[in-house]
Amino acid sequence: MQEHYDALADSYESAWFYQTGSHYQSWLAERVVRALRLEPQHRMADLGCGTGSFSALLAETAGLRQPVLAVDNSPGLLAAAQQHPGLEAHSQDIGGFAVDRGESFDALLLKEVVHHLPEAERDAIFAGLAARLRATGRLLCVTRPQKIDYPFFEAALELWPSLQPAAEIFVAGLQAAGLRVDVQHQVYPAQVETAHWLDMVRGRFWSTFSHFDDAQLALGVAELEQRFAGEPRLCFEDRLIFLVAQR
Repeated sequence: MQEHYDALADSYESAWFYQTGSHYQSWLAERVVRALRLEPQHRMADLGCGTGSFSALLAETAGLRQPVLAVDNSPGLLAAAQQHPGLEAHSQDIGGFAVDRGESFDALLLKEVVHHLPEAERDAIFAGLAARLRATGRLLCVTRPQKIDYPFFEAALELWPSLQPAAEIFVAGLQAAGLRVDVQHQVYPAQVETAHWLDMVRGRFWSTFSHFDDAQLALGVAELEQRFAGEPRLCFEDRLIFLVAQR
């Protein structure tokens, strides 16, 4: 996956879900701050931070006085994160962070990355992350359901569930790590220009599309062009699952 995200580094924030300053980003940041109960004095780490734009928005929204530790193992994405004031960029994968017995944190965020954790290592990673939480700390995993409402081509819709483990699996792993888990559902009514959505799919904006070669992706885009011909805008629900864990 590192190569996939390195290739996306320059275009990452052009995708609708990651556009800096968008209403969607503000909506999501407010809910993450609320779920983590972030307060200005808290020390937070964003694991799999991407370009760091969302990390910086969280710091601003919560009024954090300490820099957010922005952790990623993609050199391309981390280079962008280093440009944001209020972030402390750190090159490491989540597994490495979990076994490091250094600083403890009031808040740990895994936003849209938990499905990338190797299955064989997942429970050990959760246990390591739990050990890095302070006594009153919280860990938030933001993931998505196996049944989705996105305007994907048929082959991508069929592939999605195999790449997106059920939230119950993550809940069980967090509970095995000694954490109490609260499951929250967040829904955003999205509207995206059709041309922009097609560009996003062509650019493999999510790792789902990295599993299709160029010819397969072109066929998928052609399928969407035919399905949505004459529709200037696509409307769908972005359904997010918040797994809020604490001791």
